Amino acid sequence: MLVNFLILSVLIKVASCAIVAREADVASFPDDAVLWHRASPQALDDYAPTEVDCPSTRPSIRSAERLSAEEEKWLEKRRPNTIDPMVELLQRVGIKDFDAKQYFDAHKDNYSALPNIAIAFSGGGYRAMLNGAGVLAAFDSRTLNSTNSGHIGGLLQSSTYISALSGGGWLIGSIFANNFTSVEAITREGENTSIWQLQNSLLEGPPTRGIQVYSTAQYFANIVSVVKQKSKALDGIFSTSITDLYGRALSFQLLNVPKGGPAYTFSSIQNDSDFSSGKAPMPIIVADERSPGELIISLNSTVFEINPFEMGSFDPTTYGFAPLKYIGSKFNGGKLPHDQNCVTGFDNLGFVLGTSASLFNQFFLRLEKNKSIPDLLKMLVAKILERIGEERNDIADYSPNPFFNYHNKTNPSAGNYTLTLVDGGEDGQNIPLHPLIQPVRNVDVVFAVDSTSNSETQKWPSGKALVATYLRASSSIMNQTSFPYIPGQDTFAALGMNNRPAFFGCNSTNVTNGNNVPPIIVYLPNSPYSFWSNTSTFGKLSFSIEERNRMIQNGYNMATQANATREGASTWPTCIGCAILSRSLERNKYQVPDVCQRCFEQYCWNGTVVEKAPEYNPTLYLTSANTNSNSGSTTTLVPSSVFFSLLVIKRSCDSDYDPSNTFLPPTSGQSTMWSSSVFLAIISSTATVSAHGWIDTLRINGQDYIGYNPTVAPWAPDQGTISWPSWNTDTGPVYSSNVNSLDIICSINATNPKTAPALVTAGSTVSLHWTKWPESHHGPIISYMAACNGDCSTVDKAKLEFFKIAEMGQLKLGSGGGTAGRWADDVLREGNGEWNVTIPKSIQDGNYVLRNEIIALHSAYDVGAAQLYPTCISVTVSGGGDVNPQGVVGTQLYSKEDPGIHYNIYNDESNPVYKIPGPAVFTG
Repeated sequence: MLVNFLILSVLIKVASCAIVAREADVASFPDDAVLWHRASPQALDDYAPTEVDCPSTRPSIRSAERLSAEEEKWLEKRRPNTIDPMVELLQRVGIKDFDAKQYFDAHKDNYSALPNIAIAFSGGGYRAMLNGAGVLAAFDSRTLNSTNSGHIGGLLQSSTYISALSGGGWLIGSIFANNFTSVEAITREGENTSIWQLQNSLLEGPPTRGIQVYSTAQYFANIVSVVKQKSKALDGIFSTSITDLYGRALSFQLLNVPKGGPAYTFSSIQNDSDFSSGKAPMPIIVADERSPGELIISLNSTVFEINPFEMGSFDPTTYGFAPLKYIGSKFNGGKLPHDQNCVTGFDNLGFVLGTSASLFNQFFLRLEKNKSIPDLLKMLVAKILERIGEERNDIADYSPNPFFNYHNKTNPSAGNYTLTLVDGGEDGQNIPLHPLIQPVRNVDVVFAVDSTSNSETQKWPSGKALVATYLRASSSIMNQTSFPYIPGQDTFAALGMNNRPAFFGCNSTNVTNGNNVPPIIVYLPNSPYSFWSNTSTFGKLSFSIEERNRMIQNGYNMATQANATREGASTWPTCIGCAILSRSLERNKYQVPDVCQRCFEQYCWNGTVVEKAPEYNPTLYLTSANTNSNSGSTTTLVPSSVFFSLLVIKRSCDSDYDPSNTFLPPTSGQSTMWSSSVFLAIISSTATVSAHGWIDTLRINGQDYIGYNPTVAPWAPDQGTISWPSWNTDTGPVYSSNVNSLDIICSINATNPKTAPALVTAGSTVSLHWTKWPESHHGPIISYMAACNGDCSTVDKAKLEFFKIAEMGQLKLGSGGGTAGRWADDVLREGNGEWNVTIPKSIQDGNYVLRNEIIALHSAYDVGAAQLYPTCISVTVSGGGDVNPQGVVGTQLYSKEDPGIHYNIYNDESNPVYKIPGPAVFTG
């Protein structure tokens, strides 16, 4: 990712400047509220590896011909623990003519006869992390409502293994390091936890520190000083690289502990109670071996895995595993010499996760091809990357090499003291299937979540990652490990397998050459259901809470196929059950149920090959939006305030730094690395994202009510509120291009509330409280009412006829040239979010929908780009008159070209009179 390189280059700069001299003055980060128990820190000296006495049985390198004794012992606990949730899942998805309990009871003494499930999360930076999080939430029975009809919760609890790389590794590492917590538990905390606060980029530091320059400087100083501990430890035998810095920065976003948990190791997961008792699956991180300076990673590169017990490879090159807890020890020829002590603490969790996401050489290859990056910025980044490469710093350095002098005839790195690893997807295998298709693991089905970006423009998966593993399966590097046949990318697109689930390997005999039956691959490609989730791997560095949640929600929808409501997907949960059972039924010679045969006919690739694919232009399946599938690829480099911090930090390293001249060009002799021209070039192409609000409380007739919180949908659909529920998890807008859709009535996917309406007296004032509203989102605030003519809990919202009861628009003209003037939303903020609406005195008694709406005009200079934020509330009016005001159905209130909708708030001098859209205000 572009700015990650800039971040880390600054870290390198900071490491050698005066800021490090202030390390002793850096205040400790405040302790975070402990939300979950977590794996205990194992490193004895924070980040630095430490010598310890060896156990009586000295650690050694073992052959990869079988599983480790530790994994086999763990499987004795885990496999039995998957049975009950698997039975419950299979019973719930409804496989006709199949009795799950009877089947499992018949094989209760032979777990190898029963299904063995694995999940694989691809790489793809934050896109992969968040899309994967939504899928994981859908698979997790702890997610509220995930075990309802159409959902697939319990699949996680039924699984034995989870593999991941890059952004998928960040997801899995964070979940397991925080004691196998749930996605729901993290997102439920909003901003009240230190992790997954992605609105703060790696450059900004922890959310509790804000983006004030000196807090950011202290954050950098902490990272650099901790990494220096490692470089100085044990007489300097450990090499540090840019991945150490990167991993430390990641840890602040992924670990719910002070200072990013420098003492937390990946091997400490094995001591976690959930994992050690077999209540959680085994996490496996995947990386590729690469020599420093090498740019092209071939399919024949050695694939390494890191699990809580071991690090190593099944490939015939290395074909061995080292005990993870003791990497950092000076192994030689597979043994630890008796004159050497054991070393622990090398496998820092952030370092392991950073290893699986080391994309530095990929940036070299992409930089010149990207026409959207200004030439000036290309030159700057190229010089930074060139320096990193020259210093052989663009890898994760695992020195001393655990496999030194091990398998000298086949292992290309056996003669090197250094073992260097990079992102596990750089060989093209961006879905980490390698650990899961090994015959010794006996996996029956892999749910392969693909968040890969295979297109420079659209950034959706194309099946390329599966093709790469298929091609590798035909080479000697795979040790005769079988894999299902996979078609080319054109076939994926032509048959629609790039935007819906597909099964591969349904016929266990129609596979590549090998000695084993490979698992069925259930392919789950990232696709747009409720959000354009094709964000840029290299450019999108930060996500608002709303964006984060909406990305996660889209992943949930993708995994469930919109809770089995997508066209043709009504049996999707059943078909998942069939994929789980398929290999087991075949082993035990059971007849495949008819419903499963139909599932396989629908989802299994049937062998059809297409040579030329049609153009792929997906649409949102669940809601319309004023954008297209390319919008998700828009690159946000860094918010301007972040670059301010970056510039000040850099300039603070200059000997003649003067904070009052921060934005002045450097004087003669100063470094020009961050000149003002570069700064302006970068900042001119940045974008910012603001958080939107919702009505969280209401006061009606002296009684307080709660509003509906959309950010926790779908996990809390019924919150006991009089507000209309809306599965609009990011509190996003209805764009004016869709003002004639049903979403305009009461917000996106709004449904009738189940709670009884609030009682309100005609002529009284209703007080609504909006949560924080962004300062940039200027526009009018409008209130409507519509008679339900019966029960509001069952009324068809499309038939509601709204009459306007109040409005406030522009209060003071702007001066033009970017000044927006004063608007109703300014009054809302000045009143701390309070907004009062008076119920007309003359309207008839009865049940009504009260509709309050903010229209944000900050981007309304383009037709269809205004943002509307409606909220509906059910009320029962009493003490009124006999007037029944004439109204307008919600879908006809506005047009996208209305002068109050399509309006440039920054150019008032050319159109000085703002007209509030909609019908006239009812004055009765």
